[in-house]
Amino acid sequence: MSDIEHAETTAPESIAEGVEVELTVEKLAHGGQGLGRMGGMVVFVDRGLPGQRVRAVVERRKKRHAEARTVALLSEPDSPAEPFCAHFGACGGCLWQDLDMAAQRAWKKRFVEESYAKIGGLEDVLVEECVASPESTFYRNKMEFAFGTHPDEGIALGLFRRGSHEVLSIVECHLQSPRTAEIVGFVRDFCRRGTVEVYDSETNRGYWRFCNLRVNERGEFQVNIITADNKSYASVVRKLAESLMKAFPEAASVVHSIRRHKSAVALGEKVVAEYGALKLPMQLGPLELEVSPNGFFQPNTHGAIVLYDIVAGMAGLTGKELVWDVFCGSGGLGLAIASGPESAPARRLVGFEMSREAVRDARSNAERLERSPDWAMPKDGAEFRAGDVRKMLFKERELADIAVVDPPRAGLPREIAEALAESGPDRIVYVSCNPATQARDLGLMQMNYRVERAVPVDLFPHTPHVECAALLVRR
Repeated sequence: MSDIEHAETTAPESIAEGVEVELTVEKLAHGGQGLGRMGGMVVFVDRGLPGQRVRAVVERRKKRHAEARTVALLSEPDSPAEPFCAHFGACGGCLWQDLDMAAQRAWKKRFVEESYAKIGGLEDVLVEECVASPESTFYRNKMEFAFGTHPDEGIALGLFRRGSHEVLSIVECHLQSPRTAEIVGFVRDFCRRGTVEVYDSETNRGYWRFCNLRVNERGEFQVNIITADNKSYASVVRKLAESLMKAFPEAASVVHSIRRHKSAVALGEKVVAEYGALKLPMQLGPLELEVSPNGFFQPNTHGAIVLYDIVAGMAGLTGKELVWDVFCGSGGLGLAIASGPESAPARRLVGFEMSREAVRDARSNAERLERSPDWAMPKDGAEFRAGDVRKMLFKERELADIAVVDPPRAGLPREIAEALAESGPDRIVYVSCNPATQARDLGLMQMNYRVERAVPVDLFPHTPHVECAALLVRR
């Protein structure tokens, strides 16, 4: 029997690991993979696009589906585009460069629709068209690059290879800034010339872990070098910072953070040194915020302005409302919709957040805006609180008229979703970067609220990820 199965009518039993198959991709799955079928079995195909016929090798066979890697593209997809990066195909950063932008947004809208219907039981919600990002390249203000090792090159610094934990040393990147790859290359070359090794989570040895870059609208960079906790190498980071700031005048600051936890998460647990300003000023239209090196700020600046305008329209503030900003981060969303350059759209703003560092940023931002003669804050003030969000919501004596919610990808813990539903704001605007967890949470609240609007926003062009703002109105 041939090791290539040509027909989609192949019996599922014959689809085994290592076998090559030919099939036509029908649609895109939520993780960005293509989806085809053989003999009734679903096959997820890496690098497969709708309408495209591919030859793929089966790498994993599960009970109800198989996972395959494309080895040959046999026909064009329905909506092709020309990739623009030399690393496309190898790099895991932009999976959809070969898919037309309009098709990308159409599939993202469909992801939201399917999640709402299948996970949240919200079949009757009309999801609006996915709103385009103002830019489709060089749109990110923050990038996270990982250190790794290469058998021939030594230290690697870049993005993970597609479907792998191996680090690909990039020489170009079209996501953040034309200068990004140059800065990454400088850091990589500096580390290669030294004797300090890359951190290995299995042995808990080594030092270099991540290099995060954040850039603002003025083109100023903050470089956050994240290492293991080893004070004997601190002078090496200081030398790197000095060399980097001398070579790149736009590098406004270099920060040294440490991470003790073994998990491969590009988040520093503690800042141990800073060279230049600790916080980088970030602009959101007329609003300027300062963000700590390990704090959260929407990664697509111009896309965030579009998103926040949509949220403000959904909130419909008149100047009389108490607004809750749940999972407020550094205060960007709440301050963007509840304060303004001429008049404050809200009476009072209260933010709730688990991260104490983020709340310090939010308070600092609110205090700076309060002192500005060109900015109007809510007349009854803006305050931000750190701690257990569920407990804080239950203890609140003055209930919100409007709540805006922007949780992490994991969504709302069930008890927080229930606390919000029971507290009864007239409207809740729920912003999420994960349609699946958003749909789950909206389903939990549908006894008390109906979803009146859902607007996907393409904050992450060339990837399967999508942001979505949903307006919930109390029944």
